[in-house]
Amino acid sequence: METIIISELALKVHIGVTEKERRKCQKILVSVEMVPATCREVNDSLHSTIDYSEVRRGIKSLFEGERINLIETVAARIARYVLDEFRAKGVTVSVKKHPYRDTAHVGCRLSLGRTDGENTEP
Repeated sequence: METIIISELALKVHIGVTEKERRKCQKILVSVEMVPATCREVNDSLHSTIDYSEVRRGIKSLFEGERINLIETVAARIARYVLDEFRAKGVTVSVKKHPYRDTAHVGCRLSLGRTDGENTEP
């Protein structure tokens, strides 16, 4: 099974439960693992796979100008975007943020996939 990976894409977002926390942009790290909908033939063509450059651009634009409470919301929106826009068979999204000095990071991971040609809901 082929998996396409974007690892620790840095995003600046207004995120947090409190208004004080959302007031300034915070850096989060997003990792995405995507399983293409079809097995590709070994033909060296970008059209036969998921264009990770396009996925990256799309993810960066998803949260411009928005204020978000939860990293879980970020993961769900990215997963839905990848499934809908790139017809992936499955996707796993990990989101990390660094709110505490005594902790490497906090985060969440969400996996979604298609069943019978339909998207699963987050």
